[in-house]
Amino acid sequence: MTRYLLLVILAMGVSLGATGLVLKRQITKNGAQAVQIEALQAAQERAAKQRKKDMALLARRAAENRAAARESASVRAALDAALHSNRKWADQPVPQEVQDVLAK
Repeated sequence: MTRYLLLVILAMGVSLGATGLVLKRQITKNGAQAVQIEALQAAQERAAKQRKKDMALLARRAAENRAAARESASVRAALDAALHSNRKWADQPVPQEVQDVLAK
């Protein structure tokens, strides 16, 4: 009877030791995952801040583009009106030197 009792105690000790090792590995693994999760959360926060900055920049650029388009349309309309009111001059070819300066 004592022999079986010793074997049961020994088996329980071995299983307890194995369970302890598995638990220690799991704790180590969980610690590594916690570090990884914190790094990913920090990266996500940085990305969210950058996205806000990018969206603000896009809004500013869109407003600038709309203003430039309005100005371009205004200048184009003024040029068309000037050419229409000076038809004789507008029908003549533009000298190459003037074209070169305007192209710059």
